[in-house]
Amino acid sequence: MWPFNKKQKTVTSEEFASALMQLMGRSAKDFCVALQKQAEEKWPFESGEVSTLGTQVFVAYLWMVSKAFAPDKRVLDLLHDGYLSGYLRSGATREESAALANAAQSELFARYEKYYKAWDDGGMALAFEMSQFFFPKRKPVLDAFLHASIQAHVGAFMLSALEFRKKYAIVDT
Repeated sequence: MWPFNKKQKTVTSEEFASALMQLMGRSAKDFCVALQKQAEEKWPFESGEVSTLGTQVFVAYLWMVSKAFAPDKRVLDLLHDGYLSGYLRSGATREESAALANAAQSELFARYEKYYKAWDDGGMALAFEMSQFFFPKRKPVLDAFLHASIQAHVGAFMLSALEFRKKYAIVDT
């Protein structure tokens, strides 16, 4: 048997979403560190920018996975539910929590729309659009090296995510 013809591991959507969330979390953390380091070479980085960068990079990762795994709707729903569940627990009352989650979902889908449009315009347009959300205090972010770094990372992550997907057969009952 050829070494590259390994059998796929059979998992449920929940199991795959959990594994994918871990992959996204590790990769997003590493990417945030790299972006912060690159940005700090150009301007002083404030403490509030660190949390904004982390949140916005994770939203970009959700979009990348949504783009790459469009046929895996159940997995994407689970990832989005996981992201939005933090908002459901953040309000003082049930109604406030629901309102925050609904607002976060609307913002997420509006962002996706911008990213899809920028994707259609080319990778550098997507990197520019992402940089505006990653560094909102620096708008417009007009740094070609930063954009190239984002563009390269988006492409690399999407390819690695697709390779990760090939390892699993998702079977739900």
